[in-house]
Amino acid sequence: MKLFVIDTNIYIDYMLKGTNCFSKLVNHFFKLLEVKECIFYVPAICFWEISRKIITGKLTMQKKSPEEALWLMQKPLDNVEDFRDLPLTRKAAALASGFRAKLPDPFDQLIVASALDANLPLITKDQNMQKSGLIQTVW
Repeated sequence: MKLFVIDTNIYIDYMLKGTNCFSKLVNHFFKLLEVKECIFYVPAICFWEISRKIITGKLTMQKKSPEEALWLMQKPLDNVEDFRDLPLTRKAAALASGFRAKLPDPFDQLIVASALDANLPLITKDQNMQKSGLIQTVW
């Protein structure tokens, strides 16, 4: 069984575009997900980031109110074993505070810290996270 943490951008792209915008390697892991050979963990902070993007208009869904968009974005986690919540722990919160120099975005800090705390690689297309050297990334 393959286990990964996924970044907010991966979750959003999957929800809105499917897997057409991912690398071949990431597409491979999504295919493993479909046959129950892979599990993706979504950090809790991702949903706050998504809600901030929706509320500020940086993320829109055609013909959907912000409330409908928020509901749709969290829906795949309901009764689905493939995507699992990754809670924010005290350890991850403490780790994140040390990442400011390499990752100025607080969401990125907490996502990387959550993946480190879970001891899992992070699927992301975010160049800052990839170059930070803080976490094993997959793209």
